[in-house]
Amino acid sequence: MAITHAQSLGPPAFVERRYQEEIRHGARDHNIIAVLPTGSGKTFIAANVIRDVTARAVEGGAHHVVLFLAPTTTLVDQQTQFLTAQLPLKVAGYVGKSEIEQWEGPRWRSEFLNHHVLVMTPELLRIHVLSHGYWSMDKVSLIVFDEVHNARGKHPYAQLMRDYVAGLSVGSRPKIFGMTASPVWSPKKPAEDIRQLEERMLATVVAVKEHLNELSLHSHRPRELAYIYPPFPRTHDDIPRIWDSIDAHRNSFPKAEWKRLESKYYAALEAAGVYAAELLAFESLAQLKTKLADLPPATAENTPTTSVQTAGVRQLLDDLSAHSEIFGPTFQVDLGLLSPKLRLLVDVLCDNQTPAFKAIVFVKEQHVAFTLAEFMCRIPDLEWIKAGALVGHTSSKDIETRGMDSKEQQQVVKDFRESTLNLLFCTSVAEEGLDFQACELVVRFDPVPDIKSYLQSRGRARKRDSTFVVLCAELRPEELKMYQTFRESEKELQAQYASAKESAPTQVAADIADDIPASDLQQREPNFVVPSTRATLTYDGAVHMLELLCASLSADEYGVLRAQYTVADAGSLRSFLGKVELPSALPLPREKLCYQAASPRSSKREARNAAAFLAVKELYTLGIFDDNLLPVHYKKTPNGLDAYLRSAEDVSDIPEKLFVDPLLPWAAVQVGQKCRIHAILVDGQPSIGFVAASRIPDAEFSANGKDYKLTCLKSYRISLQEEIEIMTKYTSRLFWVCGLSTKKYDAPFAFYLCAIDATTGRIDWNSMDSFVSQTYSDCPVKTSAASGVLVENSTRPGHVGILREISTGLMMSDAPRELNGACREKNYKSYYEYYQHISDKRSSNDKKWQPPKYDESSPLVLLDFLPKLSTSWYDISSATGLNRPGERKPMYQRYVPVPFCRRINLEVDVAYAVQYLPQLLRRVAELHRVRALGLPLLNPNALIEATTLPHSGIGFDNQRLETLGDAFLKVGVSVYAFEKYPHKHEGQLTNMRIPSVSNRSLLARARNQNLQIYLSGESGSRGLWTPTLAEVVATVEMPRRSMQECVEALLGAAFADGGVEAALDVGRKIGLCFGEETAPWSERYQRRAATPSRALFDELQDMLGYRFSDGTLVLEAVSHRSMQSNDTPSYERLEFLGDALLDLAAIHYLFKKYPTANCGQLSWMRQRVVCNTTLAWIAVKKLGIHKVLLFNNTELSYAIREAVDVLEELDAQTIIRDGWKYDLPKPLSDVVEALFGAIFIDLGRDYDRTAALICGLMNDILEILTPNMTRDPSSRLMLFLGEYGCRQVKFRRLVDDETEKNLSRRQKKFFATITAHGLDIVVPAVSASSKKVAKLFAAEAALSVLQDDNSSYHFVHICDCKLKAEQKRHARAQGAPAETDQIEEKGSSSTVDTRELAPSDETEEGFEQLVQEETAMGATTKQTI
Repeated sequence: MAITHAQSLGPPAFVERRYQEEIRHGARDHNIIAVLPTGSGKTFIAANVIRDVTARAVEGGAHHVVLFLAPTTTLVDQQTQFLTAQLPLKVAGYVGKSEIEQWEGPRWRSEFLNHHVLVMTPELLRIHVLSHGYWSMDKVSLIVFDEVHNARGKHPYAQLMRDYVAGLSVGSRPKIFGMTASPVWSPKKPAEDIRQLEERMLATVVAVKEHLNELSLHSHRPRELAYIYPPFPRTHDDIPRIWDSIDAHRNSFPKAEWKRLESKYYAALEAAGVYAAELLAFESLAQLKTKLADLPPATAENTPTTSVQTAGVRQLLDDLSAHSEIFGPTFQVDLGLLSPKLRLLVDVLCDNQTPAFKAIVFVKEQHVAFTLAEFMCRIPDLEWIKAGALVGHTSSKDIETRGMDSKEQQQVVKDFRESTLNLLFCTSVAEEGLDFQACELVVRFDPVPDIKSYLQSRGRARKRDSTFVVLCAELRPEELKMYQTFRESEKELQAQYASAKESAPTQVAADIADDIPASDLQQREPNFVVPSTRATLTYDGAVHMLELLCASLSADEYGVLRAQYTVADAGSLRSFLGKVELPSALPLPREKLCYQAASPRSSKREARNAAAFLAVKELYTLGIFDDNLLPVHYKKTPNGLDAYLRSAEDVSDIPEKLFVDPLLPWAAVQVGQKCRIHAILVDGQPSIGFVAASRIPDAEFSANGKDYKLTCLKSYRISLQEEIEIMTKYTSRLFWVCGLSTKKYDAPFAFYLCAIDATTGRIDWNSMDSFVSQTYSDCPVKTSAASGVLVENSTRPGHVGILREISTGLMMSDAPRELNGACREKNYKSYYEYYQHISDKRSSNDKKWQPPKYDESSPLVLLDFLPKLSTSWYDISSATGLNRPGERKPMYQRYVPVPFCRRINLEVDVAYAVQYLPQLLRRVAELHRVRALGLPLLNPNALIEATTLPHSGIGFDNQRLETLGDAFLKVGVSVYAFEKYPHKHEGQLTNMRIPSVSNRSLLARARNQNLQIYLSGESGSRGLWTPTLAEVVATVEMPRRSMQECVEALLGAAFADGGVEAALDVGRKIGLCFGEETAPWSERYQRRAATPSRALFDELQDMLGYRFSDGTLVLEAVSHRSMQSNDTPSYERLEFLGDALLDLAAIHYLFKKYPTANCGQLSWMRQRVVCNTTLAWIAVKKLGIHKVLLFNNTELSYAIREAVDVLEELDAQTIIRDGWKYDLPKPLSDVVEALFGAIFIDLGRDYDRTAALICGLMNDILEILTPNMTRDPSSRLMLFLGEYGCRQVKFRRLVDDETEKNLSRRQKKFFATITAHGLDIVVPAVSASSKKVAKLFAAEAALSVLQDDNSSYHFVHICDCKLKAEQKRHARAQGAPAETDQIEEKGSSSTVDTRELAPSDETEEGFEQLVQEETAMGATTKQTI
């Protein structure tokens, strides 16, 4: 992580002393290594040197930075804080390996460009920055090396100087400033040590010369004492001899584990005595007992369940309880049970006791530090001691020996400063740099190894009148002699430091590498530098690059892949040949997996480095490493290179909400221009004319039982403005009379209606003029009128009826009769009374309206009224499964008095045509858009479905097709990547597929195609329909995700309508990574040669119902990575392909079987098909894969045997219903997917036949899936929370990641609970063998609690989120400012892709996001039509 502390722009916190100024002046013109005692302010001098260097103008104005390097992450944080407080510069520190490893070039360059001083470890700089060319040393003005005495041999300081600084010209090199308390390790050859350090660092060792007196005043030297302790007996009758019992079972322990336990025991015996050693043995067995508590004993038939053979140790573990009292935490140890060495330490501590006591005791080994720190509380008379341990971090996976990370170290140092602790037992990690409070006592419990350790540990006793004590063994007089030598040589060393050279070396000596022989250095090739990036391959960095390559392979807990190194004797003395063999999971030719150095080396390490260097160079030429010397596609990121090797496009300019002018065929009809006359046909008969500015392609649709068609007749030039005026009046009157719209329109129409001559197709202007000029009195309905004419009820304008009959026996005086439809008159005594009421009401509202003359004897007519529609839907269906009828409403009948009727001089079909104009215009617009897309000849209805957005509300949308297209997109990219890159492993292919199918990529493709203008997002409500040109082409609002979803929906439409070839063609035209070839897969890619399969796989092929033509495919499909076979790669590439094929086959089957299932239901059913549990069940029950799977891993063997026992008892219904309860080994499901991929390749890439085989094999599962099946507990919990609107829920795990990481799979137990509003809902926490299963059980338990009316944790009692949300809405409605959640910005929309970057369910924010997503998916089951 990056650490940036608040800047301090004020004066420095310290005043520079003269001896500090002397060193700083020496650093102005020379590279120097400053030698000063601990506590003399070396870091303050470095801060002033940085101030001087940054004050100088950089020639050319280039940005040069200062690097401050510290050997540990704890020192990085400490020095970052100090420099930030001292300098008016931008200072940042960098620690935290896991996060830093995710940074790429742009992020690192941004860090360097935006800061003046960067503090980090040299390893971080070398491995993660310089080796990949993200920054170069010629853009560094100064490097400060803290604790520079470490620069020897393979230390990163020495490697950094040798590989990245020495090769630069003298003028391009950064200035060097080193700091140390002792550059010398051995007093026997101080001049040699100094010379070598100077040549490594290209700097001169200097010390204070002119102001020694001032230095002595500010660096207090402690009183030094040496004590001799006698030997001690190693037995004691009062203590149980647990170690003797363990020793008797030593053969039950693996050799390495036994040696480690034995070493710890005797170290504790030597340091603290018999009791402490036996206590360590007791606690070691107690820990072992805990690990084995739930495991069966080992037998001849049962593989051991842990690295310890449990059968031989169980009796020993059962006897532990007999000793629990004497080894309990409250037992007080008699001083006679302590070693003489520890008794001496106790005496020293008591002799130096003060009210403000602070002491440090240095020990050699970590477990001794922990043992002594814990042991202090058991010793009488030391109740005032508050002891702790401070040790370094190791790479051990053993929890007991892994040491402390930087966070733990900082906490111990903080506790020591604040006097929470007053005694620390420390390893050498406390010698260097850490900012301890001044101590009054420092003790060397173990011998002083070298003069550097002597000086640095003594420097911790810098409190005035402090004491430095060295404990020496009586039986080892060399310990005292060595200490005396160090003490006596100090003055001589000071003289050596003071005799500084005038100038520093300009070249790193070729033979200065300590543990690297000169002959090996001379055989090294020059560093390999990539010209375009300046990424650098060095001998010391090559092994790490191969580790990075192996780490990029997909994770598998049963087979960690590593490069295998072998070092062979080359024949002569100290001559070795190195060879590296890469994992067979890398899909490379066999000869490209093995590399051997050309010539022997003098050391095994150098032989290994030489082989790794050769391998990385060759792999770079093969394209396995990119120009930054990183494995190609080694990161899972939506922003990486896609399968076409295109960089992610910037889509930040696309707003979250789009305002789009959709593509429409309409334009203004103008005088002097040609227009087109069309006819609207109803059931094949012309009804009315339709005039548009341009030709409208023929459009057909059905609605309410009738067929409608728009077809072009001829062109016509508008010559007079009066013609447009008459068409406007005619169209408006038709809208009014036929009940389509009663609005008055002033703006130009997008089209015009006209009367046409059925014979000639010409506009009938006379009929139009006659219709427009008609008055009410011109159109009475006579009692002799024929049936079938159009009639309007004058009391309800726009309601058009067809005359059925004129009643001869029914008059207005009669009581109303109920017919098929609402009877408005039923609450009145007679028709006369009703129409009298209606006439009075309308007269009062419309003063111009005059009621007709009527009386109680007026006759009635029976009318069939055309229904009033509320939507612009029409009947639509396609091969995609879409089958949505248009809005259907029957005619309704009413009796209307003859005086209130007027005849409409129009044919009935004209009324029908006008009534369905909204449907016609929508159909025309949609056809116009999908035809303009320019995609292959597909069913237009399928394309209309694919381009219809959910918010249009017309009864269907593109979400089902988007789900299908998403699956095809995955297959299309997978097949292309698999075939295009035969030498990329599954991890690289996956990391290439992610950006190829990411939302960001799809959005970019959609933008490039201007796809948004082809989308249909207009409302389907007739109430919002308008015929005017200005409003027809109005802007449509849509979310930007509509664009990316439409890309997938178009793929889905093409696949559903035209199969694989059509979908590939659509994808290619959109720019998806499907390959540029137009040929089908079977013709693009060569079919593999036929080879016989092994007899071992005959039964498997019988169960599959398929015989492989190429037998090597089935061998590859069942080969696990742990085999490391030279004959065949592992199944992982085939699994990558089969995973996509299964996904598509399953969703396509469900898509066709359930045409009304929404996307949420389809996704959930698919999830049950492709999940690990289902596929493992198929593997065992259907295929017997456990019998033929090839692997070489004990853990996997045990896991498979357990899984088989479980799965053989389950049926398909149980797997679907309760599959979430089982944690099964993933290789079983992986092989099923790999077999699907193998079948696809063997069939010549025939998807249809492959899908048929997949569905046949999965039939038992597919047949029982239903859209409304029960979901898993986590999904149900999230839907439940979504209904309540709760925002304060999260999962909580009770096992830390470090503990999980260092246990075997069978040892792990994961505990989880649900926290709601700060309360643990599930108590006690539930446990399972995996995090996922533990969370699911926790969700199930939480649901039962939250829904229990009798529980105090029922949601109504603990959740007030909905109430608070209502209060916020009310406050906003009252004008109060809206509250905003303070959430740290993680990135812009251009860099965040929610499809790949899943939120964490262990934070309230992440859980809330998952709830929203699950709720949104579930809401699709309740779509409002």
